[in-house]
Amino acid sequence: MSKSRKRQFKSSQNHNMTAPARRKPSSFGCAQDFACGIRRPQNGSTFRIMLILLAFAIAIIPSSLVAQAQTTTKTLRFTAAKDRSIVTLTITAGNQSITVEFATTRVTTATVKRDELKTRLQIQRNLKRYNWVFDNNGTDGLDVTVPGNKMTVTFKPDKSGESKDVIKGKGNAAAAAPPGIIFPTVGTISFTNTVFDALDADGLVSEFLAGVTLSDVEYLATVDADDPELGGDLSGGNIAQVLFNRLVDIAPADQVSLQFQPTNNLILAQFVNPYDGIAFGNTSSTDGVEGFLSEPPDQPGLLGNMVVTGHDDDFHMFVNEGTDAQDQLLAMANFARSNAPNPNLKVLVFDHGFELTTDLNQLGIPFDVVDPDAGVPDAGLFDVNTYSAIAVASDESCGGCDNTAVSSANLALAGGPIADFVAAGGGILAFAGANSPDYYAFLPVTVIPTGEPGDTGYTQTDFGASIGIGAVNGNPTHNLFDLCSSDPQWQTVELWLEISPETAAIIGGNGQPHTGITPTAGHAVVPRR
Repeated sequence: MSKSRKRQFKSSQNHNMTAPARRKPSSFGCAQDFACGIRRPQNGSTFRIMLILLAFAIAIIPSSLVAQAQTTTKTLRFTAAKDRSIVTLTITAGNQSITVEFATTRVTTATVKRDELKTRLQIQRNLKRYNWVFDNNGTDGLDVTVPGNKMTVTFKPDKSGESKDVIKGKGNAAAAAPPGIIFPTVGTISFTNTVFDALDADGLVSEFLAGVTLSDVEYLATVDADDPELGGDLSGGNIAQVLFNRLVDIAPADQVSLQFQPTNNLILAQFVNPYDGIAFGNTSSTDGVEGFLSEPPDQPGLLGNMVVTGHDDDFHMFVNEGTDAQDQLLAMANFARSNAPNPNLKVLVFDHGFELTTDLNQLGIPFDVVDPDAGVPDAGLFDVNTYSAIAVASDESCGGCDNTAVSSANLALAGGPIADFVAAGGGILAFAGANSPDYYAFLPVTVIPTGEPGDTGYTQTDFGASIGIGAVNGNPTHNLFDLCSSDPQWQTVELWLEISPETAAIIGGNGQPHTGITPTAGHAVVPRR
């Protein structure tokens, strides 16, 4: 059976590289300010004793506070401006946020720019009474330290023509990722202008840069505006594509996962080391380049495995269109169940029709089924002592699938109990949301669907191989995922045209799914209301 599809984009397959440049390592640092007022007592000896005690306290308390308080530090490095513009820096930590701007000139040095941004940050910090610390790092760097374990930094150089700016974490380069988090740091480099200038403010050929810094070693991809590989096309999408092609050739794949997002003209970098980062540059007098670096949000107790796909595997297995859909559906079910307290328990299925339930019955996976159109599911259903995972049938907008807009609305209203189910180790598998804007809204971790891909051109990623979920080719497919705008914990399982995520998953718990699931036949049916 076939359904209409839109053809989107293709990526260039040319690869070039530049030699990696080594940077001087930096060490973690944290500063704290303490102010104390004291009134001199009448007794001189008592005053001396108080001074001794005060000195002792000042010597001891800062180190104990630093040891107990969790902080996050990121390093920003700048280059000199080539043109007049307004650069913008935004830093967010929890519910605290500061945005500052600075007008550059053609003679603004890296040090002046750093100092001006730092001064503006300090003013805003003092006005908002934030406990943030700003320290110089060399002649061109700024260390920003905030309370907690999350910080997001966005820098927009606008039209200033800066050849390279860097945003990276600061700390022990050998630090391990938090438990259950495969990529603890995520960065994006975007080139969003329709056309970039071919010459810079000095009349020289413009140069564009995208890179990553891994354990303080820089891997940089560059392309000049007159490079034959660009073919005269200076659109942001073409520039980002060429830079991505070159960067994937030189950046170690075991330290960073790179993806190109054509719909947003950006390069996504997911880092294994929480202290790595990005480098980006654009010497032209054109705006549209931006760098972003962040950590994933806290997900305390997120123990269950989750997997989503834009394939309507439930439909294509039901109508017996090849074996890829059946294989992927079975693998997704096994993965979703594998981190549950008891992986052999039944699956709780939300299906307004009978396609997904027929599939599971054929695969010998036990389940109970609830009609999601009948109302908001009872919170008591979501119990890891009864079910190992939740499965949600594809949306009817895929053309022949079961669930409806009412299904999605009711499941979204059950989001709290579903989140508790996942926190207790229950898994989730969800299929094609197609044209439904709310299909994935029930998930406890945000994922953003996008686009309408083709029927073929799907490949399994290394991560997909590690969790046993393969690719599906030959079936009409309904949506991709914009992982740049989604929660950073999602990892790509399957790619379309080797660049766009089609299937994504999160490993819960300690990142090591259980094995040894033994599906058993038979199921009970919860009557439709």
